[in-house]
Amino acid sequence: MISTERSDKLAHPVLGATAELGVVVVLLAVILGVNFAGVFRGWYQTIWWYDIPMHLAGGAWVALLFFYLIGDRGDIISVDRGVIGNLLIIVLVLSFVSFIGILWELFEYLFDVFIASRHPLFFAQQGLADTMGDFVNNLLGGSAMAGVHLFLKRGSGITRGFYRSIH
Repeated sequence: MISTERSDKLAHPVLGATAELGVVVVLLAVILGVNFAGVFRGWYQTIWWYDIPMHLAGGAWVALLFFYLIGDRGDIISVDRGVIGNLLIIVLVLSFVSFIGILWELFEYLFDVFIASRHPLFFAQQGLADTMGDFVNNLLGGSAMAGVHLFLKRGSGITRGFYRSIH
């Protein structure tokens, strides 16, 4: 069930400590740094699989951002943690990951149209198969982060005790 009960505590879903925007920003900086290295070193063209871990990491980061922004904020949304509640969380996370993934692919398309086509640069869009693979990898990364979040929230034995003890 969805409720509007207010929670003043915003907890990081993986680390469990009070969430700091800095954690999300540092992880984004790492992903962007590896992305820029791949672009400027030409690894996206020379290492065929380089794009795959980037989209997996991007999808996981977007899911982490979702949990940071909304996941534990009772003033925005709070769900009972049964099967239905967990399914709702997964649907919301993957919807958010999909939306951000679509925006990223739109950025790549616009980069190709307005920049790469006018300068001797590589094209970011390699075709429909590449775009669909990117979407799948975004969703896999987001699903993995959602699974980690749900496991740590629900947990059993040591994990549940550990997760409770660091809150």
